[in-house]
Order: sequence, then structure tokens, then C-alpha cells
Amino acid sequence: MRNKATLETLHLDLRGQFCPATGFLAKLMPNFPLFSVLRHLSINILPLYLAGVADEEPVCSYGLLLDQLLPQSLVSLRLADNTSQPWVLAQLGRDIARLRESVSNGEFPLLRKIRIDTEPRLDDRTLPDTFASLGVDFRYCFWAHGHTRLYTEGGGLCRRRK
Repeated sequence: MRNKATLETLHLDLRGQFCPATGFLAKLMPNFPLFSVLRHLSINILPLYLAGVADEEPVCSYGLLLDQLLPQSLVSLRLADNTSQPWVLAQLGRDIARLRESVSNGEFPLLRKIRIDTEPRLDDRTLPDTFASLGVDFRYCFWAHGHTRLYTEGGGLCRRRK
């Protein structure tokens, strides 16, 4: 990856993309911990959770959890889910709880803001208060769709789902 040592902001909106190749979106995900100065990350979570399997049999990407997929340099994190699939929300709930533990243990020392776009909201209603006690502003908010274009390995354009 060419700009991993200098990229500070990444907004990668892959919601609504349909690619026929199984696991295509998961294969596109960069290894974020290698982005040593990445401060602001906005991404939808489904590609992070897919590892080339059908939606009925989800596996977190590369067998890792969210806090292991993020660089320690993050200041703000914005996550979106437009699937409302129970397994995605359950995994996200576990990952956010684990991220909270990581922050309380001194990891992600620069993290100050987390925004999540999910419907329904996560079950843990204490998240905003517990993150606030750690110096992190946690809120639910709407994230408007972007205009990302993806190309398959063969060069064909992926279609946006209707």
C-alpha cells in the first residue's frame, strides 16, 4: 500500500455495493494497523466481518476482532451498518465492548470520538457514559451514503444495490 505512512484520513463507504465474487469486499480491506498515522477512519463494518463466506456463516475478517484491525493512532472512528442482520449487530456489540476495554487499558491513547450508524442500536445502553469516562465521545448518528466505485479483479465495475 503506497500511502500507509502518510494517510491521515480514510472515508471508505462500501454500503450498498454488490460484487458477485465471494468475499471480494473482505479481500479489499487494507491492513489498517500498518497505517501508522491514520487518525480518522470512516468505514462500514460488513467487509471487516466477511472472510469469504456466505452471510449465513459469518466469520470476522482474518479471525480478528475490531480492536485488532485498527491502528493505535486513531483519533476518530466512524462505523456504519446498513444490513441490520442480527449477527452483524451482535459482533459489533462485542467488538465495541472489547474496544472499550482496550481504551481503558491504555490502548488507542489518542481516540476521542466514536460514531456509529446502526439500526437498531446496540443493546449496551451504558456505552456513551462508559466511553465518556474514558475521554471518548461515543454517539449514534446517521452517515449519508458516499459515492465509492469498486472494480473487481477482472476490471468490471461492481453494481450498487437498489
